[in-house]
Amino acid sequence: MAFIHSRLSIRAKLLTTIGLAMVASLLAAVIMYESIQEIHKADYASQELNSSLHYFLDIKTAHMLWSIQLFEFVNDPHKEKLAIETSGLKCKLGKYLYSTPRNSFLELHPDLYTLVSQVELPHLALHQSAIEIEKMKMADKEKALEIFTSRTIPLMENLRHFLTEIGKKLEAKKNGQDAIKEASRYRIFYALGVALLICLIAIGMVFYISTKAIRHILDLQKEKDAAHHRMTEEFITINQAMAKFVLQQMLTFLSKNDIREVTLGEQIEKEMAILFADIRDFTSYSESMSPQENFNFINSYLSRMGPIIRKHNGYVDNYMGDAIMALFPNGADDALQAGIAMQKEIFVYNKHRSHSGFRPIEIGIGIHIGKLMFGTIGEAERMQGTVISDAVNLASRLEGLTKIFGVQLIASQAILSQVKFREKYLFRSLGAVAVKGKERTTSVFEIFNHLDFKSAAVRKANKGFFEEGVHQYYRHEFDKAILSFQSILRYDPEDRAALYFVEKSMHFQKSGTTRTWNPQIIAQKY
Repeated sequence: MAFIHSRLSIRAKLLTTIGLAMVASLLAAVIMYESIQEIHKADYASQELNSSLHYFLDIKTAHMLWSIQLFEFVNDPHKEKLAIETSGLKCKLGKYLYSTPRNSFLELHPDLYTLVSQVELPHLALHQSAIEIEKMKMADKEKALEIFTSRTIPLMENLRHFLTEIGKKLEAKKNGQDAIKEASRYRIFYALGVALLICLIAIGMVFYISTKAIRHILDLQKEKDAAHHRMTEEFITINQAMAKFVLQQMLTFLSKNDIREVTLGEQIEKEMAILFADIRDFTSYSESMSPQENFNFINSYLSRMGPIIRKHNGYVDNYMGDAIMALFPNGADDALQAGIAMQKEIFVYNKHRSHSGFRPIEIGIGIHIGKLMFGTIGEAERMQGTVISDAVNLASRLEGLTKIFGVQLIASQAILSQVKFREKYLFRSLGAVAVKGKERTTSVFEIFNHLDFKSAAVRKANKGFFEEGVHQYYRHEFDKAILSFQSILRYDPEDRAALYFVEKSMHFQKSGTTRTWNPQIIAQKY
């Protein structure tokens, strides 16, 4: 939310700055437009003033020429006639004063009407004086000169005065229009300067705000990324922690990416190998240790077994105190290899325990394969993944048989029938077992690849005698069975399975059997 609010605030600042710059630029444009209009008006007025000035200069020039000609006429004894028209309406000055340009001039400058009218009166009087001088010079030259001096010259001075006044007025108007144009030009440059300055300030502000915004956004993005990274790390840590309690394989089997996607009652059927492992006489070990020592012992043991199971593509489905239930989705070979490796690791672990002053331990392992139903059970507030299958129960029973036969690893016939390279496994038949809760028997085999070289070689050499003894046992040939197993014990006194059959054979030899005898172990030669 802070990231979004920051972005909105920055956007508002940028839009406000740009808006103010646009308004300022618009005002500058209006000022420039009005100034240009005023310049156009002043130019037009200047053009009209120029026309008026030309008109005025024509009048003044005509007056000067007329005055000069009149002066020359009076002072030149040889001239008997004026070189200019004496008629007030026909002379050049009169044409200017009483023509269309005069009317246009007065329309443009109504304020000069009085001055123009004052020019007309001395002009007419001057014409009358010129006519008198022209007539008088013919009769009395001195009288004509007197008229020129006393009356004509003052009229000329008076006329010149009014023309000068008109010229001043026109010049003042022209200067005013020039001042208007200059002021308008100044306003244009001023508006341009202000607009440019505002634009530069706006650009600077936009750049400043953008730079600050980018830094702020980058900081927020860093914080967001850091928070996301922390959340991701936390999520991964939680997932990794949850994976210790909730099997990742369960999610894989149920086609789920996340534990949150799992719902109650989801299930899938799949064939897997099942391995059960249990510590022999754990109760006697446990009673001699404190609670903390018990947990340390179990965790030390499990920390060695778990990696072996994972190494062989299996996973621990359940810990039941000192017991382990592991599943192997890829089949029999992985489970057998894991079981053999676990027994070898126990040999190494016992050396460590011996050096630390602890008693060695033994584990029994039972392995079977079959169809499993893998899914979730429980209720809305508490559920867990579990495996439901008869194959699981049978694997557990096989692990229990290791105690009866005195062996360390038992596999079912189903396991051996599915291994890819049967010849690399060392095994011998223990007969057919009718386990608790089952009417049908299951053929079981001891796997002894984990034994040291000498013990494995002896057991492999005696395999035929051993399986023949089992067969004799189930034919009620107890005397022969005893001899077969005793001959094996002479070479391998540690063979507890052979010892088991000797003891059983002796028991039935003494107590006898009935015709309906249905022993737990049925002889089978493999």
